[in-house]
Amino acid sequence: MFLTAASDILKLTMLTQLLISITQYLPRLFTGILILMIGVLSIDIVMDYLSGTVKGMNIEGTEIILPLLRGFLFLIVILVALDTMLVNTSILYLFFGPLAWGIAIVVAFKYGVKDAIVAYARERK
Repeated sequence: MFLTAASDILKLTMLTQLLISITQYLPRLFTGILILMIGVLSIDIVMDYLSGTVKGMNIEGTEIILPLLRGFLFLIVILVALDTMLVNTSILYLFFGPLAWGIAIVVAFKYGVKDAIVAYARERK
């Protein structure tokens, strides 16, 4: 703040504007870093609890679903932190949208639609 006042007194407008912009950006940077740290710690705690809970239950596919869930939650925390820090993440949303639709279609056909088609074929037979 002292540098901003000194550059304003010396009529260095470009430097003054730069220092003002940096001063206004610092709270967003600290908030983004705080979101990232708290998010990563809470995801680790929750996922460790879930993996410990699910281990004794013999649920099919947990060795695949839990790491995918952990990665998805990390992705969300990173995107929220980057959006807070005013980093342009629109290119990531451009790629993740079709990827999410593709995963949804694969999961739907693998687990949902396949059983319905088999039941319909048996019924028609």
